[in-house]
Amino acid sequence: MMDNGSHERANVESLLDAQVDGLIVNTVGGNDEWLSSYCLEETHKPVVLLDRIIRPTVCDGVQTANTQAVSEMMAHLADRGFGAVVFVTRPTEGVSTRTARREAVESFLADGEFRGEVLVYEAVDELREMMSELLPRYRDDRVCLFANNEETMRDLLGTLPQPLPERIGLCAFAEELWARYCGFGITCLDQRPIEMGRVAAETLMARVYDGSDAPYTVVDVPARLCTFDSTR
Repeated sequence: MMDNGSHERANVESLLDAQVDGLIVNTVGGNDEWLSSYCLEETHKPVVLLDRIIRPTVCDGVQTANTQAVSEMMAHLADRGFGAVVFVTRPTEGVSTRTARREAVESFLADGEFRGEVLVYEAVDELREMMSELLPRYRDDRVCLFANNEETMRDLLGTLPQPLPERIGLCAFAEELWARYCGFGITCLDQRPIEMGRVAAETLMARVYDGSDAPYTVVDVPARLCTFDSTR
């Protein structure tokens, strides 16, 4: 099941019982206390966190350069003439990626270059109601809806009027592989998952097989901005 901390813990413990040499963990979030406790044990196996990171740093990690990526997207939207941005996400508490992206967008909104807000929802029905109230507030703006990830992008597509009015744009953190073929093509920040996986594997092998005892690091992997018709 998605985002289930107890299942994640059971699966990690099962792998440890099987005597694996190390772990790459793409944590569901909300499981930080247990993971931190394990990583602080004297006999723990090397762990590399992928995408979602624990603070303070208790092990190596690989994440998207989220603040840089948001900056690139906001510059693109300004160039395309958007005057408002609404960042749409599921709850951010305990999930480092959502938190970093939300804070980066909020920083841009605070600077006053864009109008806008952050929209947090828990269920699709709730999002549908929020969107029916939100869009009229921006009837005089060219507004772009910025989805935190692919799941939220799909939720948005299911709640927006079709066809979209010209003044409404869409963008997301999402893989280009599907974003380019979704309807008219959705402008996205591709997180380059293959590169992230490669860096995570190399980091783990350095700990397990090369005996590296260097201080823990969190590597930021730049996202790739891919522009399509959704921000025309």
